[in-house]
Amino acid sequence: MRKTSRSIANLMVFYAFFFLSVLGRGFAEDKGGDLKVLEVNVVGNRAISETTILAKIKTKPGTVFSQDVTNEDIKRLYAMGFFSDVEFNAKTVADGIILEVIVEEKPVVREVEIRGNKKLRSGRLRKVMKTLANQILDYSQLTTDIEEIRNLYEEKGFANVSVEYDVEINEITNTADVIIDIIESKVVKINKISLRGNYSFPDKTLFKLIKTRKDTLFTSGVFKSEVFEGDIENLKRFYRNKGYLDVDITHYFDYLNEGRRMIVNIIIEEGDAYLTGDVAVEGAEVIAESELRSHLKMVTDTPFSELNLRTDALTLRDLY
Repeated sequence: MRKTSRSIANLMVFYAFFFLSVLGRGFAEDKGGDLKVLEVNVVGNRAISETTILAKIKTKPGTVFSQDVTNEDIKRLYAMGFFSDVEFNAKTVADGIILEVIVEEKPVVREVEIRGNKKLRSGRLRKVMKTLANQILDYSQLTTDIEEIRNLYEEKGFANVSVEYDVEINEITNTADVIIDIIESKVVKINKISLRGNYSFPDKTLFKLIKTRKDTLFTSGVFKSEVFEGDIENLKRFYRNKGYLDVDITHYFDYLNEGRRMIVNIIIEEGDAYLTGDVAVEGAEVIAESELRSHLKMVTDTPFSELNLRTDALTLRDLY
């Protein structure tokens, strides 16, 4: 097996910041900032009161009109999470400006219906959900709820459960009916866990890192995706700390007995083992370099370890 030493000189990370300037339609030009706001009226709100909306914005009657401030007001209203669209319409009149805040509210959830569940009661499923009747519909939260329902089923051994949702919106009342459709699967238990490609470490060593277990008299053998994902990360972390920085670990499943049993196949591509190159300690004045080196775990020509690198950095910091 070829072993390679590598030193990393510089790591530069560039952050790209994207700025969104949300502009309302029909803004009057700010000519020197001498136009005062005479009125601020809210249009289009149903469930959210005008008082709540006006309390969120800084543009108020008597203040000098500023397009920059109204742009920020629009962002504040969107941040409330209640609106799918927000526009400001500024009308210039003889004495100043009349401002309209035009909002389009997200629908309110009228009902949440759960269908197809037989193994788990609806009340149990609702306990993991945050989408409720009489609340503003939040698609992001609904997606999270669906994932929580899947996780609950997987904990009970139903690894292949299907959970989908549909939303029916009444445009007249601006309300939404949420329908969650569940197709329950059979309980899936693990028949065998197979490791392939681990030439540098025996199965016994790697299985100590894996919490997923096959079905035995002493273990349930129920497959849980969240636990299994953690197992894969543990294996990757182990290899990287042994110098295998390019390790790649994939997996696939074989199903038996009409989907009631499964074989978990874990495929490991180890890649090259990297060795630690020269280790330099620069800027040591208070403490001698030899003293600092005596505390380091990173040693030239030993397997490069991400864990040892982090540990050494913390050790040097503590010494000072």
